[in-house]
Amino acid sequence: MKVLITGSTGFLGKWVLKKINEASHSVIVFSGDVRDRKTFPRVSVDAVVHLAAVVDKRFWDSDRLFEVNVIGTQNLLEHYQNSKFIFISSIDVEKSELTKYARTKKDAERLVMANPNNLIIRPPIIFGFGDTHDKLIQRLFNKYLKGQECTIINNEKNEYMHVKMAAQEIVDSLNNQGVKRLRGFKIKNLEIDAMIFAICNGERIPCSTREEQDFFATLGECLPCHQDRK
Repeated sequence: MKVLITGSTGFLGKWVLKKINEASHSVIVFSGDVRDRKTFPRVSVDAVVHLAAVVDKRFWDSDRLFEVNVIGTQNLLEHYQNSKFIFISSIDVEKSELTKYARTKKDAERLVMANPNNLIIRPPIIFGFGDTHDKLIQRLFNKYLKGQECTIINNEKNEYMHVKMAAQEIVDSLNNQGVKRLRGFKIKNLEIDAMIFAICNGERIPCSTREEQDFFATLGECLPCHQDRK
């Protein structure tokens, strides 16, 4: 399969690119601007894997959020209208109250769904080694390794998935259609806090299930990247 991938330099995108290459697909890396069709590779591809998006909260109040996440998706769909389209969305679109980011993902999903052959993938929170996004896991590591402030204001349960697993799921689903919801590990904020405290202090905590053990182990893989930033 000849695949064009956007967002391949991002945290998840790097792993998706790696897994696509391992699956022996022919890959074209999109390095242009999704808002500018003149930068689009003029090639024929079997599929477009669209990961590029504005995620950073600093841009949520700017036109850039809508222009990239919605208009950019529309541009790609129209330019590669003869190609299967795999859109990486978010489970945030399933919530009753949508953030500005989730609304743009939901709007983009509607565009993608116009073709029943397309695929929408909704991953939970992605984590793993090398992640630099401002998320709870990163803030907690910085709290215990660098003394930075991180106050947990609620003990809600969130769902997490390791980046390697998410990337493999995406590549394994290239021939699917419709909407695919990726399932991760659900855990409360204070439980993550306790795990990261233990990891930073070289301790272990009792894990009652295999899923908890696996999550604790993969969470520990995040430690070196935070140490390197001291």
